[in-house]
Amino acid sequence: MVTNTTLETINYIKDIEYEYNIKLIIMCFTFLYAITLIWLSYKWERDELWTQLIKWFLMRIPSFVILALLPLTTIYLWRTASWELVYGLMIAYYSYSFVIILIAGHLGMFTFMMQMLGINTKAMKMETKRVFK
Repeated sequence: MVTNTTLETINYIKDIEYEYNIKLIIMCFTFLYAITLIWLSYKWERDELWTQLIKWFLMRIPSFVILALLPLTTIYLWRTASWELVYGLMIAYYSYSFVIILIAGHLGMFTFMMQMLGINTKAMKMETKRVFK
């Protein structure tokens, strides 16, 4: 005969197993997300300031940080990590992304308006015509 505490223990163990598998899936998707963002940032060929902000501060730097810290989140760390920790990391990352998008959008809007007025916003290389010897 199975007692009520035995059933509760079995259910608790199964819940922990499902939670652990979900955390592993999140870790795998985070790895794929970081690799994809790094690949896209190297394929993007624009030289304006707002696109550079997005490339560096939204695609490359967070992705390299994720890839550098991903081995530290091993199986044992994920087993003891609570959902509040996972949510806290997600909220911090998306808040950071939101601020960078706002700043880049603001710069991009002014760049677009200046281009509509006929002002060239691309950085130019300055050269002197005189050769120094």
